[in-house]
Amino acid sequence: MNPQPFEAMTRDDIIDLLSVVTGGDNRNATEATVAVWTEVAKQGRWTKREAIDAVIGHFAESTEYLMPAHITQRIRAARRTESEVFRALPGPARASEETRASAMAAAAELFAREPRFKRAFAMPWTARGRARSASARAEAERALEAVRPQLDRLIGREP
Repeated sequence: MNPQPFEAMTRDDIIDLLSVVTGGDNRNATEATVAVWTEVAKQGRWTKREAIDAVIGHFAESTEYLMPAHITQRIRAARRTESEVFRALPGPARASEETRASAMAAAAELFAREPRFKRAFAMPWTARGRARSASARAEAERALEAVRPQLDRLIGREP
């Protein structure tokens, strides 16, 4: 899993990559080489950074003649490792009971003090908790936006 958005390599990126490759094994890259590597890069969903890292890794660890498949294999292995590390990370901690109670108390205090907020949320609701009409939703949203800075200050979050 690559957390960064995928940006397909351009022809210029492939030429840069092949320059790195040429520095490692003295090959002569032709227009045909650029065309083939561009297509393989698209199929393998290479990014420039990943491909360069894969080439350098290959030259650091292998004496085999570098082929595009080696790059794809290295990129996939790196993504698997990255994905496993990401999955192993703990999720966000739950708010403590004290924090939740404080936030609920702040909200209750604000709702009690603000008549516009109470009026907006006293409107009829559907079974899914949505206002029945667009005008009711709009009024509720306006009321919420009007008191949001106060609520943020009450729970300790600066607007």
